[in-house]
Amino acid sequence: MAGNKDAGTTSTSTSTSTSTSRKWATLRRGIAGGKAPGRMVPVGRGRRLHVIDARPPQARAGVRVVAVASAGTVALDWAGVLSALAALSDEDGRAGRVHALAYDRAGLGWSPAAPGWLRPRTPQELARELVELVEALDREDGELPVVLVGHSLGGLIARAAAGLRPVAGLVLLEPTHAQRLYRPGTREPDRWVRAAIRTRMAGAVGVRRLQAITGGLPVHEAPAAWLPPDLQAATAWRLCGPTHQAAGLRELAGLVTGGQSVRALPLGDLPLRVFAAEPQTRAELEGAELDRQLLALSTDSALIPLPKAVGTRPHYNPHGAKLLAQRLDRLAGLILDAAGTSDPKDTAGPA
Repeated sequence: MAGNKDAGTTSTSTSTSTSTSRKWATLRRGIAGGKAPGRMVPVGRGRRLHVIDARPPQARAGVRVVAVASAGTVALDWAGVLSALAALSDEDGRAGRVHALAYDRAGLGWSPAAPGWLRPRTPQELARELVELVEALDREDGELPVVLVGHSLGGLIARAAAGLRPVAGLVLLEPTHAQRLYRPGTREPDRWVRAAIRTRMAGAVGVRRLQAITGGLPVHEAPAAWLPPDLQAATAWRLCGPTHQAAGLRELAGLVTGGQSVRALPLGDLPLRVFAAEPQTRAELEGAELDRQLLALSTDSALIPLPKAVGTRPHYNPHGAKLLAQRLDRLAGLILDAAGTSDPKDTAGPA
């Protein structure tokens, strides 16, 4: 019996040692993986933003699709959608139709922080930054019709950007509505906003980075589906760093102070697509009503239900990424068709 106990103890010890070795190996990969996986695009005034993109392999694109991430997330979260869009072009012989990209806002991921330390960055400021990026890409690659794809806070930023420069389409995934940032009938931030701010405050002073060093790097849900282990670890290391956490804190603070000033401007016949999960709770039903009000701003709008299997972050899993890519590809086809530049072989259905 004593021998069996010793064997069990040895097995447990070996398992713990292996787990610890893996943890430290992952941490070392994260620390070593400092090189940006995409490219740095100058946007003026000495500032640069990190961009990952799927460029047309044969010809200049006809439509530029720009993904605008939610609060505190990174461009690499969209890697699956970009890959799926590129695969659609390859399969259908329509390479060159879409230039799809995602970017890290200042301070997030691999983009250098914006001036101002912890000064709040409102959706309007983030929208101006997005416009600067689009204009920089126009100078670099030539001007193209732009479709903005925003998730959560990214939807509010995309809407604000559409009020600053012409766009060819808006696609919003579970968009943030300013009305839901506060407790009903007050100007006090809602509980989820306060909790998110507390988490970012701790991260901005290094708590998340310390937890990663002592307890191991967390696995970031989205990149883990698409990226090799070294890049997964590098992304997780970036996400728990003080610079990234402080940038997320600045965005949340700006959302509270400036979210209400993003006005519901009429969109005319601008193509507007809103992806939303089936509402289940009272809060989700309120959000669905706000989605309907948003859709009423355009005469060319559609609500696209998200299957339960993909959740509220469809770009985080292969099925959702493929669904988004198909819809974006169809929308690009409609925009090119309206401009008289579509591929005559294109038989895609309605977007």
